[in-house]
Amino acid sequence: MTLPFLPRTSPPEGALTLTDDANELWQGTISVGTPAVSCTVDFDTGSSDIFLPRAFTLRYGDGSQVSGEQYTDTVPIIAALTATKQTLYTPDGFLGMAYQYISEFNSPPFVQTLIEQEKISQPVFAFKLASTGVAVVPGRARVLANMDSVLINNKTALGSVLTAIIDTGTTFIIGDTTSVKKFYTQIPGAKDASSTVGAGFYTVPCNAIPTVQLTFGGRSFSIPPAVFNLGRVTARSQDCVGRIVASSQSV
Repeated sequence: MTLPFLPRTSPPEGALTLTDDANELWQGTISVGTPAVSCTVDFDTGSSDIFLPRAFTLRYGDGSQVSGEQYTDTVPIIAALTATKQTLYTPDGFLGMAYQYISEFNSPPFVQTLIEQEKISQPVFAFKLASTGVAVVPGRARVLANMDSVLINNKTALGSVLTAIIDTGTTFIIGDTTSVKKFYTQIPGAKDASSTVGAGFYTVPCNAIPTVQLTFGGRSFSIPPAVFNLGRVTARSQDCVGRIVASSQSV
């Protein structure tokens, strides 16, 4: 299921300011329970469960897992948006915002609970993730999207439509092995670094980091070289690690 990009037709129903952690993770504080207890969570559009203590084990796409207890409680993220009887898991961790069908417990996610309780007027929300002024805002976004193209320095590298999950809980851009290999073959000096950095990683010359553009719905979004570059392979290496990583796992 996908939702179109929607223009803002009315002011947002609320916004929560997030904290930027080295431009890699963005965290926000929510309140749980009555009386309320504050918890810091990563708002994750790549999963559907809240874990914060019934017993459970969650496994994520990067191979990590978390275990704990399952409860139902009241979860307000901002004063105007409070979901009651929301299923959650501890300790401080993730607030999943994807669809119920990927929930490990088949529990309705936070946004779905808000929709069912008629706390928000439209089933959409948005994230602004940057070095400053970051926030999660109801309206104008989707978790699953068609990516029209990928450009390298304004030249088309991948022209076919790809289905992408917009995952706020992942620090890399992950693609299938074929598409990622094709992408890097169009960057002079790029190398497969699976044996040196890790499976799926590639390097590019540090003195020629490209500007990468992703196009959604006819609109282009640039990834500047400073963001695409994950750093040198070693302190004296002339090769830098690219943020786009290949994976054979299906999403």
